[in-house]
Amino acid sequence: YQQLLGATDADYPFACAWHTPSIANAHLLAFAAHASLMRAPSMSHTGSPGVFGNGSGSPHQNGPQCSGLCPAGYRCPLATAVPLLCGKGTYCAQGSPVASPCPGGTFSDREGLISVADCTLCPSGHYCTVGSQAARLCRAGTYSTGGAEQCDDCPSRSYQNDTGATDCRECVPGSYCPKGSAGPLPCQAGRYSSLINL
Repeated sequence: YQQLLGATDADYPFACAWHTPSIANAHLLAFAAHASLMRAPSMSHTGSPGVFGNGSGSPHQNGPQCSGLCPAGYRCPLATAVPLLCGKGTYCAQGSPVASPCPGGTFSDREGLISVADCTLCPSGHYCTVGSQAARLCRAGTYSTGGAEQCDDCPSRSYQNDTGATDCRECVPGSYCPKGSAGPLPCQAGRYSSLINL
């Protein structure tokens, strides 16, 4: 359901008690973080994000029937009658119109998180990109020490042939190891080395 916006406050019926003092200030603060969702005044509007009513019809989305700010752990897009549970890999503060992703270096395999502090730190030997629902193992030739958005390459003169590593191994005699090596490379025919870390 859409209502056209007019030139006066009375003709500007935002959904769910936009003008109610008990929720207006808090709603404005929550909504400010999602300013990209706002529409120009000349456009039609289906209902204000971040709050919810006790029904999907226009009478329940405008005025005192509104239930208030979207509860923490849930998101309330335009004209929401029933708050939607925040999904894995995200969190939802009170009054959220959309879910916020867990930042890089963290993950969440649980639903209904209420703050970024609820996202889990990525363990050593793994990496976690933005919005990760699970930690992923570092591939061979890389490693991480925890809280990593991406794994680091093993430096030159070292290697790592295992996945999920937290460090790298010294290169062995008779071999050499470029950056990111998954294993020692044998010296070419006619050459030798008795050194490690080559």
